[in-house]
Amino acid sequence: MEINKTPYLSIIIPVYKAEKFLEECLNSIKKQTFSNYEILLIDDGSPDKCPEICDESAKNDNRIRVFHQINQGVSAARNKGIQEAWGEWIAFIDPDDWIDEQAFSILSGALSDQKETDVLIFDYCLQNKRNAFSHLKTYPEIFYSENKEKNRDIQLQIISQSLFNWPTNGGGPCNKWFRKEIIKNIFFPVGMKRCQDLVFCLYVYEAAEKILYIQKPLYYYRLNEKSASHSYSAETEEKYNRIFFEFSNFIKLNHPHDELYWDAFHLQNLDFVIDIFQLDKTNPANQKSEKEKINDFIDFMKNSQIVQAVRLIKPKYLSSKRKVLFFLIKIKCHVLIYSYYRLKALLER
Repeated sequence: MEINKTPYLSIIIPVYKAEKFLEECLNSIKKQTFSNYEILLIDDGSPDKCPEICDESAKNDNRIRVFHQINQGVSAARNKGIQEAWGEWIAFIDPDDWIDEQAFSILSGALSDQKETDVLIFDYCLQNKRNAFSHLKTYPEIFYSENKEKNRDIQLQIISQSLFNWPTNGGGPCNKWFRKEIIKNIFFPVGMKRCQDLVFCLYVYEAAEKILYIQKPLYYYRLNEKSASHSYSAETEEKYNRIFFEFSNFIKLNHPHDELYWDAFHLQNLDFVIDIFQLDKTNPANQKSEKEKINDFIDFMKNSQIVQAVRLIKPKYLSSKRKVLFFLIKIKCHVLIYSYYRLKALLER
């Protein structure tokens, strides 16, 4: 059968250490009643059986194209997919997740009704710690946006979920279809180990004009405790410094005089303080002494972005719980903050 070089949809799957789930992911795509698509498997130097699974899958289905590269990270893998995609639309699926059997029919049908859409958003089914799945709504209500004001709200929520308290930050790429024309020159930041998805989506919404959101749970997201957003790393603080830079750089380039963007940025920096405790300072995998952890945290709090955030955060955006934390940070009760999160971590084990 001749290869279709003008598919409606290009599905990009970055592949790394996913041999346990990859075939399940691919099967969920092959079960779709909508078939005008291609699959781009980007093997990011996976050391397991994934390269063989990719090659074998391509032999049996001419809609599958495989690209092997040395390990460069998920951003580089997705960027390779964007560069190689032939489709009018681009979707991202992670190899340990899967999609509803009717997903493509539902989504292509939604686009047939709103043909000028640039980004189509839908919902996740999120796995919890009991292995059950629940519908996670991306936004409180469905919408079709034709104005930049809505894009602005979406961007602000990506920068800080505390601003509007919507169900999610909305910054992941896997519950979206992107018109290729919009993202062909937008790429995931390579070398960034956390929040690269959010940075990518910020620039996408800057370029997009029309956004459609349907409140249907079509993407099944598998909880991975070993992912970068859930696991301990000795480089945690370095990762956050990169996030500080990317977020602030986006605002400086696109909305330098919009106060609400900076409000969101400062709120996100407070969220990072909480993450530092949960993923680093009170993480059982951190083998440093209690004294070393506290001293490390005190040093982190001297970061210029954190100092600025503490000075400029507007308490009206904070929940009651966050206001208490904010107050303790302002009066530098670092040991008390550490003790709280240490106890919280022990109780949650």
